Amino acid sequence: MGNLITLWIWVPPKSPVFDYARKEHFNIMYNINQISNYNKTIHDDYENLSCSVFLDSGGFQIKNSNFVLDVSVIKELVEKINKKKPDLCLPLDFPQNLWSPLNVKKKMWSMTFKSLKLFLKFAEEYSLKSEIIPVIHGYSQKAISKAVKNVMALRDWNKIALGGQVGLLRKMYFVPNLGKLFCKNVKTLRDTVGEDVWIHVLGGGGMRTLPLIAILGANSGDSSGWEISASYGRIIVPIKGGAKYLPLQKREPMMNKNEIKLFNECNCPICQKVRGNKMLLFSRSKKLRLIHNFFQLFSLEKELNKVCEESDLLSWVKERYEKSSIWPIFEYSMKISRNNQVL
Repeated sequence: MGNLITLWIWVPPKSPVFDYARKEHFNIMYNINQISNYNKTIHDDYENLSCSVFLDSGGFQIKNSNFVLDVSVIKELVEKINKKKPDLCLPLDFPQNLWSPLNVKKKMWSMTFKSLKLFLKFAEEYSLKSEIIPVIHGYSQKAISKAVKNVMALRDWNKIALGGQVGLLRKMYFVPNLGKLFCKNVKTLRDTVGEDVWIHVLGGGGMRTLPLIAILGANSGDSSGWEISASYGRIIVPIKGGAKYLPLQKREPMMNKNEIKLFNECNCPICQKVRGNKMLLFSRSKKLRLIHNFFQLFSLEKELNKVCEESDLLSWVKERYEKSSIWPIFEYSMKISRNNQVL
């Protein structure tokens, strides 16, 4: 407990949020497919980019396609990454599905591991400067431990990512046991690799999931949910964290009176500049919702790290999330963290 947490924000290259991200030195995450048409390095594309850049190889985007792992594909991927020169990068991985048969899960891990070995081969050939972070997949202690053993046999790693958990995160609001399984997976990875390895949880950077992974001992998460919410007309409610529809849009889940009050009192940079009917303006403007949502996450990371430094994380989480619909999952995460074992 007490690890500082790093949040990576998925910011498309032409997003209106990018200038704010750069100004605030926010860490940015890209998918290789988002910027594959850019000829310069990521840092050259945007002058004075002082934030760190994390490049994802796009495994999630191909998981439902009939993709065939080929040596030339991995070589081309390493070439692209070498041109972009991100600070961190993920080799191409093949996410599993919790409900797939065991033989299919084993096949997907076999492809992920083969991809990693090819990636390392070409990274050496091209003298890749970006730090490589292998992705671990699995939904049980046995599967995760075996995957870690495979990866550590290649070389020592000081950073590792946990993938394939987004499906659990999306459904945990309706099926609490899936949230508990997610907690088990993060805790299992931490217990397996030890305290000195930096862990990134792919998709674990939301307003509720970032504190959750902090409790479980992870160091880093990423989020695109803030942008998706803005696109669908939702804003992140300050302090409480959940994304809700504005009342004018007459959809569910809708903001209640207390949340409207919090929203109207928000002092993020974009809210400070809004004049007139704030509710109406946000209802009509995706750009305003994007920047507002971005700053809610930015504020969360700063507040969370302050709490972690003061070693008061559990009290802070209880005060903030005790009335949340996923409080039982937070309770479970605290329990397995205190007991130092997966239940």
